[in-house]
Amino acid sequence: MGQVGIGLVGAGQMSSLVIGAIEASGLGRIVSVCDVREDAAVDRALSWKSDRYTTDIEPLLLDPAVDAVVISAPNYLHGAMTVASMRAGKHVLSLRPMALRLAEVDQIINLSRSRELVVGVLEPLQHFAPLLEASAFLEADEIGALQSVHVRVAVGSPDGGWPIEPSSWLWRFQESQSGGGPFLFDGVYEALVASSMLAGPIGQIQAWIAQTEIYLGFAVDAPVTAMWRHQDGACTGGLSLTYSPELHIKSPQYPVDTVLRATGSRGVLEVHLSPGWLTPGAPLVMYRDGRRFEFGDVDGRWDRAFALGCEEFLRTVVEGGGVSCPPELARQHIELTLAARDSSRGNRPAVLGH
Repeated sequence: MGQVGIGLVGAGQMSSLVIGAIEASGLGRIVSVCDVREDAAVDRALSWKSDRYTTDIEPLLLDPAVDAVVISAPNYLHGAMTVASMRAGKHVLSLRPMALRLAEVDQIINLSRSRELVVGVLEPLQHFAPLLEASAFLEADEIGALQSVHVRVAVGSPDGGWPIEPSSWLWRFQESQSGGGPFLFDGVYEALVASSMLAGPIGQIQAWIAQTEIYLGFAVDAPVTAMWRHQDGACTGGLSLTYSPELHIKSPQYPVDTVLRATGSRGVLEVHLSPGWLTPGAPLVMYRDGRRFEFGDVDGRWDRAFALGCEEFLRTVVEGGGVSCPPELARQHIELTLAARDSSRGNRPAVLGH
């Protein structure tokens, strides 16, 4: 196979990261763009030199020039679109999450086992150099036995990042479409995935998710406080997520500042996980032996992580192999996020893996 023919579904802001990655890799080419907004579909098709556009996914799936479908539509559409794409014989790369319901992911898993297709989630954390370097430090015993992982997420004023049309965010306020709120499958999801990458599977979680009205009839799921215990029993974790509508966080993408602190028996690692920066410093810092080590040469660009994820997918389609976040792993991430939501609703700990 030469270049992979890509059908892109969803022409919002996130798609710009995907397109840049595809173009930079040289392994794929956009042949069709799909968006329910015809003006957006036409504009993106012209910008990305696509052969055609559509406002309905069906013509895209019937197009023989489309080898793979990249899904950057709203979250609630990911599962059904992935299933439809697989049934049409297309490889699929979905932005996270793969779906909002475990039953949808189970359907995807069953289909993936019966068809020779590359199917996965573009999970930028699994390609984010500062987090991968931190994981390597842990494996090398640089800070001793890992005792806790705490994540702080600060969501700021929208004017600090991408200019986003308010209408494109309305679905996030509908529980049936967002899964629980605007931040559940963003900041909460990301914190739990990052902690799992460093300390292994989470076995129990307790979360408190408040509702804060920002406009009449519109509320965000913040602030959030959560604590968890990893299955090995030796490491605990915690999350603090806040929404500050008057806080300006400068960012090339979303105005969010996320910092992870991993504390070991003899040292501490700090990782900046987000495109936005609230405080200055290197993307990776280690404290040990009374000294502070800054690793400013580690590539902390969020768009670079997207590029690596897209390149991995395209290379797997061309050469074979596997992707970093297949449906089975995506299911674990979704189950964990839903457990945090349900823990808050039931005001009780949620136990996983049973």
